[in-house]
Amino acid sequence: MEQKMNQGNSLINAVSFEYLLLDCYSKLGLSENELVVCLMIEHLSKQGNAFVNSDMLALKMNLSTKEIDESMASLLQKGFLVY
Repeated sequence: MEQKMNQGNSLINAVSFEYLLLDCYSKLGLSENELVVCLMIEHLSKQGNAFVNSDMLALKMNLSTKEIDESMASLLQKGFLVY
């Protein structure tokens, strides 16, 4: 029973991060592109991809590698990504 509760809490924590990010991205000063890049990096990381780059993201998104690079640079500058 306790294990199921812990699994449920993990799911709630995982969902709440994405929900909070979606709900507050404009208050955090993120653009829509930065939001989607951030969410996709989180998604790919959870799938076991230790290193996510713009080429990998471009395969999954409707943004060019240039747009993704710009978004990632901005996220780094704002402190949302760590290199």
